[in-house]
Amino acid sequence: MLKIAKQADTFFPGVQNRIEVSLGVKLWRNIRDGMLRVTEKLKTVKVGADGEPEEVTEHIDTVLFQLDGYKALNPDRKALAPILETLAADLRKVGHVTESTVQMMPPFERTALSRELRRILTSMQSVHDALAHELKFLNQVNVNRFRQWAADERSPVDFEFERKEGTISIRGYKEFNGLPIPEELRTSYLPSIDAPVMDARRQ
Repeated sequence: MLKIAKQADTFFPGVQNRIEVSLGVKLWRNIRDGMLRVTEKLKTVKVGADGEPEEVTEHIDTVLFQLDGYKALNPDRKALAPILETLAADLRKVGHVTESTVQMMPPFERTALSRELRRILTSMQSVHDALAHELKFLNQVNVNRFRQWAADERSPVDFEFERKEGTISIRGYKEFNGLPIPEELRTSYLPSIDAPVMDARRQ
């Protein structure tokens, strides 16, 4: 999981930077809730202040698609690999403990150990869930939706986004063609977080 996190920490901010900074596209504010919206223009007739009918144009926002993995493109995305490395170090500190040594511990030490293990595992699961979410962005169907929305004339943004096999291309007034997707990010599989063999609930 650490290898995947390291690649994600480099790849996704790189994609976000090319869209928002290099192409000047205000992307995040338009996807921050995971919905890809377009603006429909609807002409209606209303009665004006003078009592006469007048034609007005209403702008109605409509959800075109849901975007999976949208948090990967958050400009304030936190790097996940350093969190995992810290948690791994914390786990090593208690890694020498065995079931027999736990049984010999005073109750307050067992409680403290249990809480520490629970904290580490909960935090690891949070990182796991964040990575699983981000990997969904690169799903081909999801990328196709993103591409279609970005190219739609009703969309609030205007750029091209394409995935071909193991590469991503981003085009606006600048072009970034054939950016390689790291091998570790081309899968939707993530190893599960397994609790230690030692049952920390024994107190």
